[in-house]
Amino acid sequence: RRRLHTLPLAISNPFWVEAVDVDLDYHVRRVRLARPGTQAQVEASLDLRLVDSSGRNSFLDAGMGKLRFDAQDDGAQLGRARLAWRGSPGGNWHANVDASAWSWDDHNVIDLTEAWLEWRPVPQSAWRSNLKFGAFFPPISLEHRGSGWSNPYTISSSALNTWVGEELRTIGVAYAIDRLGIAAGEQFDYGAEAAVFGW
Repeated sequence: RRRLHTLPLAISNPFWVEAVDVDLDYHVRRVRLARPGTQAQVEASLDLRLVDSSGRNSFLDAGMGKLRFDAQDDGAQLGRARLAWRGSPGGNWHANVDASAWSWDDHNVIDLTEAWLEWRPVPQSAWRSNLKFGAFFPPISLEHRGSGWSNPYTISSSALNTWVGEELRTIGVAYAIDRLGIAAGEQFDYGAEAAVFGW
């Protein structure tokens, strides 16, 4: 029975030491979920911005300005309010509903960012696959890795991904298949995805 020991300030590589206080009855346990036996996760975030702009009228107000906020928006503004639920109805099925509010003045104050149902079986080999249908963004951006098409790196998106976020969230069905190289003793992963979108 050993545990990994690290030194302060990482002055040396971690090393194994004997552990005398390991309680295996605590570490190996059975946990029963409450009915209906599914796990769910709720995530919420709030982005408030303090604006002081002398820019031209925003393009959102039919102006020629390139920014979301203009001189009429000075003060506290809502960047984004987000509420999401992710759960498993059972078995290999997973569901996600993600809603956002971007501005108090929008025609639709609250809008669905994504809402989908996915069948994702546990891989039994180096191959894995999943089938997803609903409203979702295609997996074409390395910039938007966060939940709800969010960007964890910067406060705003690149021009290309701004266009993607506005135009390519579609409703349809997608099937993906991947080969996990590490599971097969290979150097690379590879895969393919096909999708059909209604609108």
